[in-house]
Amino acid sequence: MAGVAAHFKPRELLIHAPDGKTRTLVLDRDRYALGRSSTNELCYADDAGLSRQHMILERSGDTWTVRDLNSKNGTFVNGLKIDAARALGPNDRITAGHLTIEFAEKLSPAANTVVFVDANAPAVATSTTVATSLEGLLSDEKQIEGGPAMRALVRAGRELGGNMPLADLFNMIMDLSIEAVGAARGVLMTLEGEDLVVRAARGEGFRISGMVRDRVIKEKTSLLVRDARLDQAFAERMSIVQQQIRSMLAVPLQTDDRVIGLIYLDSPHFVHEFTKDDLNLLTVMANVAAIRIEHTRLAEVEQAE
Repeated sequence: MAGVAAHFKPRELLIHAPDGKTRTLVLDRDRYALGRSSTNELCYADDAGLSRQHMILERSGDTWTVRDLNSKNGTFVNGLKIDAARALGPNDRITAGHLTIEFAEKLSPAANTVVFVDANAPAVATSTTVATSLEGLLSDEKQIEGGPAMRALVRAGRELGGNMPLADLFNMIMDLSIEAVGAARGVLMTLEGEDLVVRAARGEGFRISGMVRDRVIKEKTSLLVRDARLDQAFAERMSIVQQQIRSMLAVPLQTDDRVIGLIYLDSPHFVHEFTKDDLNLLTVMANVAAIRIEHTRLAEVEQAE
């Protein structure tokens, strides 16, 4: 490949669209522009959240950077709006319009994957048996095939598997949740008696709809609102209108049939529209997190006694 250093590791983009479909693009050029205009290498003409010339990806040597082109709605990396060129690392998530773009090293079969074949089978036979281990999966999620959702779950399993104080655990769960779905901000609350108590937050000024709270806590329901302005149940609620909330996720922290709190994530100003896959992923992660919270609470009580 002309102009590419010999030591350069091939990388790829995983472009996740609002309809749940993912496009994989191997980065074999030095420059990719993205926007609604047909002059872009990555053209998404139907995405109203994008500007005509929205952002640009550029390679210099072995480093890729992303730069916003003064777009109307901005470009975000891992939930943070960028104002200048930003260097990218493996598994960074870029949000532009309704697109979530994951920057990753080109995936190859995991080193700890084992293929079993019959010792007596002909040499040309192909095995369909594959084996791996939990320890191997938790060692390095970047080698895991199956897309960002699988890698997010693997990372959650690894990070939540260790021992840490309850306060640190809450913050870890919050960070994992935001990163997993590309949210702009979020809050984790636990149920203490009849009250919800904030345990970790990224962002400020949260005013969560009472209807959202009641459905998550009382009905044990995970909620996805793709666009609150178009949803009759939310469009006229002041807690939604005043904060200009467009897309939100709310899931229960649930152990078996008991709810101990909730995780709420949102995306003001249409920074990112969440998908059903995001809802499913966050629901599973919240269940794992709730079990870990209960175990840590019990351990701290036993230690205190």
